[in-house]
Amino acid sequence: MTVTVDHAAPRRAWARQQYDGLWVQVSGDVPEAVARSAAEATNDDAAAAGRADDTFGEPGGESRSGPVLFLSRTGQPQAVQAWLDSRAVHLGAAGAEARIVPARPARLPKWLDGGLDQPLRLTALAAVPTHPGARSGWTAPRGTTQALARHAVAWGHAPGGTTYLGRGLHQQAVPNDLPGLAEALASGVE
Repeated sequence: MTVTVDHAAPRRAWARQQYDGLWVQVSGDVPEAVARSAAEATNDDAAAAGRADDTFGEPGGESRSGPVLFLSRTGQPQAVQAWLDSRAVHLGAAGAEARIVPARPARLPKWLDGGLDQPLRLTALAAVPTHPGARSGWTAPRGTTQALARHAVAWGHAPGGTTYLGRGLHQQAVPNDLPGLAEALASGVE
């Protein structure tokens, strides 16, 4: 099967995100598990080639348009291009017919992004214990993270509603009834 990458579009999206990581999406009928497996294999390839510090793909879950992932450690354009090309090879080997494109950020409703003067805001606050030696800025224990994700999804679930997941400058809209939403949220945070 064929998986293509248009490198110009991800480069432009990367610039819009101020070179602070890159959100990409697999456009096509590709199960999230296949996309995740291809990302893991691509990370393994980068590590074997000594490029693990240059680019790393973190699963971002499912969106309405297909599986999404976040490329962190995106310091060099050549490393990003090599990572995307390697991912295309792994997806093709898994039988995928798709394109790798920048993930489109969801536009938040005006009442949520501060665009309207509204007296009420939906908010949630969680204080969690941390543990030393964590890889990212989120240092809560895994069990706590998973429980928080389940509670957040249950709290935000409303018939006909939309759940927005955000990281940095990117937000994506996901269906509230998406299987595995809490797990995707927890893995994206860890």
